[in-house]
Formats: sequence, structure tokens, C-alpha cells
Amino acid sequence: MKNLYVLRKSRNLTLQKLADKLGVTAQTISNWENGFNEPNIDKLIEIANYFNVSVDYLIANKFNPLKELYTRLKSLDEKSYAKIIQLIFEKML
Repeated sequence: MKNLYVLRKSRNLTLQKLADKLGVTAQTISNWENGFNEPNIDKLIEIANYFNVSVDYLIANKFNPLKELYTRLKSLDEKSYAKIIQLIFEKML
């Protein structure tokens, strides 16, 4: 689950911090990230909900940054979304 690693790092979470949030060990998180084993479906759903992504995203073999950005943007309230779009356009000009 390479995408779990990307999500964890994007939130500046250590293995231990994420493990504590999910009620597992840091070694378990490491094993999931490195593909040695996979979480059960209940834990996959918990992880997806925590990071606000789909289970499909978690188990996908590829990281798609544009899809991830879209997923995160669509979960924002209208005011936050507008502010981020404004910042993007300002950086482009």
C-alpha cells in the first residue's frame, strides 16, 4: 500500500502516531506500506475514512497526485475551496 505511505507523510505522521490512531503497532503500518501484508477490510475502511480517501485509492498501485488533489478539494467547504483556487491562480500569474 504505497499510497498509505504517501498519505502518512503528507500529514507529517510518524509510523507510531498513525499506529496509535488506528490501534495497531508501528511495525504493522510499516508492513502494510511495504507490501508485506495488508489490513483487513474493516481496517481499510477505517484508514480510508481517516485520510478522507476511497478504499480503491488506498489499494491502487499507482499514486495519482491530480486525483488526490481533486479528492481533497471536493471535500472542502465552499469558502476554503475558493481560497485555494485563488492561491493557485495567484501563483500561476
